[in-house]
Amino acid sequence: MDAVLDRSEWPRSLAEFTQRNAGRTSHLEVDDPSLGAQPAEDGMTFRGATYDLRNDRLEIMLGDQGAGAAHLTHSVEHPDGLAVAEPDPRHAVLRIAHGTGQTLLTVG
Repeated sequence: MDAVLDRSEWPRSLAEFTQRNAGRTSHLEVDDPSLGAQPAEDGMTFRGATYDLRNDRLEIMLGDQGAGAAHLTHSVEHPDGLAVAEPDPRHAVLRIAHGTGQTLLTVG
């Protein structure tokens, strides 16, 4: 995984990640030491990720376009860290640290 980004870089980094990866198939997992790894979604289309500095909230938007299409917005309040890894053109990962756990978004 790439180095954890400085919080001031999050909005730009997420916008660039979205530009490169929107429209790709995703897998979202929430890891909590007390519960283990919990899949939150598998196979939806990645639409975008944003960070609102004022509200200290990172959001991941997933789903198909069109009226009545399935969609999901996963919010992480008060995230502690963000790392982006794009090991090759076919795969990319966002790692969002929060509390004692993390959320992992994999696209590819």
